[in-house]
Amino acid sequence: MTDKKAKVKITDQIKDAIRNEYVQGVELDTGERTMFTLDELIAKYNVSSTTIYRLSAKDGWKMQREEFRHKLIAEFDEKRREQLAEESIKIDELALKISYEIFTHVQGLIKSNDKPSGIAPLSQAATNAQNKPIVTLHTTMGDIVLELEAERAP
Repeated sequence: MTDKKAKVKITDQIKDAIRNEYVQGVELDTGERTMFTLDELIAKYNVSSTTIYRLSAKDGWKMQREEFRHKLIAEFDEKRREQLAEESIKIDELALKISYEIFTHVQGLIKSNDKPSGIAPLSQAATNAQNKPIVTLHTTMGDIVLELEAERAP
């Protein structure tokens, strides 16, 4: 005589629970998702492996699992793209602010002194800071240059 436990009768509720845990896994409190094998779920629910494998094949659980996995990956990628876009905007705004401050400082130096010193390092810092928002910075720089030329005109 064997020591096998009596298997639980598979109800629609148990079938759905096993299918959902197999296809979608379980999301933990940490946000991570744990995926189970059919054998793990068969042991967890103490059901007949033959019946579960037959239901899985008939209803296409493996394909549903792959589709769900691809959907999760696409959602993750989209969220990451959105985060990167938001971070990029913040970096661009900061670069513009820093560049504006540098240009304002340089403008003040030029106005206050016929032979200003220290403009070269500030100019290099402005060039390094502008990276992506180069068009906006060129517009700002052009306005400053035009303003300076107008002030120097006889």
